[in-house]
Amino acid sequence: MTDEDIVIGSGPAGVSAAHALLARGRRVVMIDVGETLEPEHAARRERMAATGPDAWLSADIDAATHLRRSARSDVMRPFGSDFPIRDAVGFFGGKAPPADLALRPSFARGGLSNGWGSSVLPYRIEDMTAWPAAAKDLAAHYQAVSRFAPISATHDDLEALFPLWRVDAAHAYPPGPQGATILSRLAQRKDALAHEGVSAGRARLAFAGEACRTCGLCLYGCPYGVIFNAAGEVEKLLRHERFRYAPQKRAVRFEEHGDGVRVTLADARSGASETIDAARLFIGAGVLPTARIVLNSLPEQIDRLTLLDSQHLLMPMLHQWAPPADIATTPQNTLAQAFIELSDARLSPSMIHAQVYAYNDFLKSDLQLKFGALSGVLEPVIDAVSRRLLVAQLFAHSDHCGRIELTRDGDPGDARLAYKTRESDEAGRVLKAAAGRLARALLPSGVIAMPFQARMGAVGSSFHVGGSLPMAERPRAGETDVFGRIAGTTRTHVIDASVFPSVPATTITFTVMANAHRIASEAPL
Repeated sequence: MTDEDIVIGSGPAGVSAAHALLARGRRVVMIDVGETLEPEHAARRERMAATGPDAWLSADIDAATHLRRSARSDVMRPFGSDFPIRDAVGFFGGKAPPADLALRPSFARGGLSNGWGSSVLPYRIEDMTAWPAAAKDLAAHYQAVSRFAPISATHDDLEALFPLWRVDAAHAYPPGPQGATILSRLAQRKDALAHEGVSAGRARLAFAGEACRTCGLCLYGCPYGVIFNAAGEVEKLLRHERFRYAPQKRAVRFEEHGDGVRVTLADARSGASETIDAARLFIGAGVLPTARIVLNSLPEQIDRLTLLDSQHLLMPMLHQWAPPADIATTPQNTLAQAFIELSDARLSPSMIHAQVYAYNDFLKSDLQLKFGALSGVLEPVIDAVSRRLLVAQLFAHSDHCGRIELTRDGDPGDARLAYKTRESDEAGRVLKAAAGRLARALLPSGVIAMPFQARMGAVGSSFHVGGSLPMAERPRAGETDVFGRIAGTTRTHVIDASVFPSVPATTITFTVMANAHRIASEAPL
């Protein structure tokens, strides 16, 4: 019998579980495909990180930002690379992903944390009504993961809704000029806004604010590594004598035996098969790869899984006050500036969450693309509008939103997935109504929101997706217990968002990390 535990996946869930297991004195091997940035792009990142933004080569800036702008995608492509979402293992059979599937798996070291907006909020207990009681108690685990994932946060009105368990003042980063103005104006009206069910505060972000160089590339990939990336945490874990990392391996399926778990692996390049034994298995591969592993491992118990989505809507807004004269030429931090929470039972029994973004260069690019051939003639107008442009990204609870049904596409063993997206008219109604409410609430603060120009995200495009193997007090087939153990298993724990019984509107990654840490900390061994 081995005394080693396997963690599948190196994303936020995987590194959080690894930390917890090591703290319990366990030996851990992390199985991962582990794609990394291509040498050309890595060299560019290193060149940029070695100097201040004012010394960057224009060719490096263009190469690092071109793909994000031209792709017009909700998925970040850091440093001009698609490696966070590249299908490195033929997950879709060498074909393009299905046209109606906006969600993508990640086979990168660090997973999707290689290219994310770093927004972090806990879930409110009031929005977790479907969760087992034991799984809701995450306070200690939010605090634990914030010890290795830096959180930029300040004490403000959001604390009444979302407690701050650990604040490191060194990480706190002030908002930019537009963000500071909107936060100040909203604070002046906080009593009136509270009467309307609206609360606002500084965006909480997983990044080391004290190290920010205000280079303006937050949404393209930070050359300085300021934004939390689980790949960096893997490097730190490698210093631990009881941790080892096994890249270029794809987990195919598992089988429990009396005193352990056997996992079948495929070499990510050659496809050659091998097996590895462990005392326990913790699966955090991301919701799509995790579903494939489970459906191939337990064909007699599970033949279908359903993913829940917290869908999003993007709404443009204009502020009425004059922007700084140098707003378009002075680089700044372009992560979310403010969080706005809307609580109105007439819209939803759960909270609507909004993230407000200020000026960044691809907002102007989007306007130029929208006006096409007329953009040259309209350049003065486009420039003036882009300087005042804000964007609100609204999220709704998964109870209102579309779903993705997953089945095996072939005989069990190493079958791929078949997908069926189920749209929800309710998601559009709720989010558009929320956008209208938010527009009315913001107008007295000098912000003109345009819900008539809002764009609904496709099912899965928010990447706030989970719930395919939901935790339950008494799990049935296709469900898990509070320790993520799939019904019928005793040593196999799912630790990513697959086990969420619902997906509240607030940011998902912080709770993925906290819940993975809770499972790995508290599961019987």
